[in-house]
Amino acid sequence: RAPQDPQPVTSLAYWDWQRFREVHLARAYRTACNRVVAFGGSGCFLHFGEFFSSIDAINAVIFFQLANVSSITDVILDTNFVNFHRKHVDAVVASVLVSSAQLYTGKRIWFEGAVERLETGGGNLDGNVRILRDGFRHAVEAGATGLGVTNLKNLSFLTEIFPAPPKEIVVQPWRPRALLFFPYETFYSYRRWSDHKGRDVLQKRVHDAYAQLVRSCQCQVQIVADAALLPAVGADARFTTRVWLRLPGVMPSAARNAIRSAMHAAEWQEVGRSGSVTLPVMGRGTVQALPDFVIAGTPKGGTSSLAEWLSASPWACPAFQKEVNFFDRHHDKGLKWYARFFHPHYGRAFNADVHLFEATPGYIYHPLAPRRMAALLPMARVLFLLRDPVQRAQSDHAMWTRQGITHRPLEAMVRACIAVIDARPRELAEGRVYSDVLDSSCAPRPGTKAPDAHEDLCKCYENIVAKGLYAEQLARWAAVYPRSQLFAIDTEELARPAQLMQRISRYLGLPMEGMDTSKLKAVNTAMNPINLVIPGQEGRPSSTSANETALLAHFFARAPDYKAQWLSVDAKPLRDAP
Repeated sequence: RAPQDPQPVTSLAYWDWQRFREVHLARAYRTACNRVVAFGGSGCFLHFGEFFSSIDAINAVIFFQLANVSSITDVILDTNFVNFHRKHVDAVVASVLVSSAQLYTGKRIWFEGAVERLETGGGNLDGNVRILRDGFRHAVEAGATGLGVTNLKNLSFLTEIFPAPPKEIVVQPWRPRALLFFPYETFYSYRRWSDHKGRDVLQKRVHDAYAQLVRSCQCQVQIVADAALLPAVGADARFTTRVWLRLPGVMPSAARNAIRSAMHAAEWQEVGRSGSVTLPVMGRGTVQALPDFVIAGTPKGGTSSLAEWLSASPWACPAFQKEVNFFDRHHDKGLKWYARFFHPHYGRAFNADVHLFEATPGYIYHPLAPRRMAALLPMARVLFLLRDPVQRAQSDHAMWTRQGITHRPLEAMVRACIAVIDARPRELAEGRVYSDVLDSSCAPRPGTKAPDAHEDLCKCYENIVAKGLYAEQLARWAAVYPRSQLFAIDTEELARPAQLMQRISRYLGLPMEGMDTSKLKAVNTAMNPINLVIPGQEGRPSSTSANETALLAHFFARAPDYKAQWLSVDAKPLRDAP
């Protein structure tokens, strides 16, 4: 096969598929291994093919998610010393693989040399015994527990591979004094990236950097590829040298934040800077980038203010418009349509720090939005502003009246919407109003006029009272996202902008530098004709009465409580921003 073009082949769908495998396959393996231990097994071993290569990234896509799992006791790492262009790779690959696994303490690390690509006719290794022996030497120098050979047809070669006595192959204690960091996600950016000589570009950069660092420090080198571990490992005093290998490619927000934090805490050397290839943040292919976080609710909850405040930060970049409504109303328009709302190009500084986001408050209650968002943005963080549901309904009705969405008085609409829900009372108590009571579509019935269609709003997911059933809504989000990626905020916190922005910045990993919180003020967009369900003529703003307030308060007193579960415990921060 002829060597490929020196430019990388990238794909939005490919990276998202890699991330899907990383998240969901790791979860399945972790569950299976935990069951083995629960039923009396002593633990599990995991066998990973070669990684740190744009060709073989898929083989190890879940390694860094599973390496810390306590029920996994043994890790087997292998290489065949040949890439898919049948070109030999540097034998240093063995120590690179073993070193990367040493970070996960308490596990036995085994190195396997697979020879099927080194053998020639008749199962002979010819001149390839040397590369095997060099590979095994590198593996034990990096502290491998043991060695193995697979797919060897002619067993007589074992005496050449493992001479007696094995002077070069002696297991050594693991005492690294240098640190080499690069984020593993960058290898998911490319399906295959080979130079004109058929060498994997990313793999060669890693091997060269590792070998050079070993020569310069005359010591063992610890590789860190998971940025989440970087702040703690980078501060370890035993490392006298710390090197950050800059590789082109994807760098998700979690990695960028960890890197920024670690680089502030310790002295690092930076190598490998190159402007030849720059890809968007968060792993979205070559053309566009997608959000790192989303403000997903609630309507009339202060999302405009929060979006405006975050936009004032030099470390956050909003979509080109508020309320893109992709995951609720415009999902059928496709990913290309959605990507148009985000900045199409980023330089190196942008890749290192800035977070993309969008704000569409209707996502919180739309029945399909959580599943759709999780499928496209599995690593995104989702923020929800939760306003007192009584006040939220009153404010929503006032906006609907101004925009001509309804002409019904508030009390009449509240009674009608509550009646729809109360027709099946068990669903309210069990959190199944949206799934079992309300229609999943709010479009007018065929042949009806807009004023008649307004009466149907109580029967669909736009039910003005049901929008305050936060416990049920958030349960749908928690079913598809880890709890640590969901952050609920009481709207009353908007009265304290400085403190709120500190909390949110810490959660998202956004630096506070460059943000003047003393100038933050609430943004009122109530009169803007946005978020219309059914366009109509502007009507008369409504006023509220004690009757309407009492009706709503009585209803929500019967609904499942959301405060204890979502507002009493602070969300787990991504990591502390410097």
